[in-house]
Amino acid sequence: MSSPEENIMTLLKERQTPHEVIEHSPVNTNAAMAEALGVPLADTVKNIMLETTEGEIILVVLPGDQRFDSKRLVAKAGTILPHARNVTIARRAAVSPAKPA
Repeated sequence: MSSPEENIMTLLKERQTPHEVIEHSPVNTNAAMAEALGVPLADTVKNIMLETTEGEIILVVLPGDQRFDSKRLVAKAGTILPHARNVTIARRAAVSPAKPA
């Protein structure tokens, strides 16, 4: 079984999304991550995995300065998230936009 980090990296590669992975010690908030890395909050990401009523897992990746909006996700995914039950949150990896060459 793949880890959440591996799933995220696969998705970024499949979509050819420019990115940079920076390893760091565990943190509890994106603000703490941004401070530890010396980057703007928008250059960090939140990785959230949610389970739908159908038992499917949805991976949500959004900029660290944005709030998760379950109503917007439900509208886009066309499914129901029972109480937006959080399955797991990927930690220990910060992804920021790749620097231009």
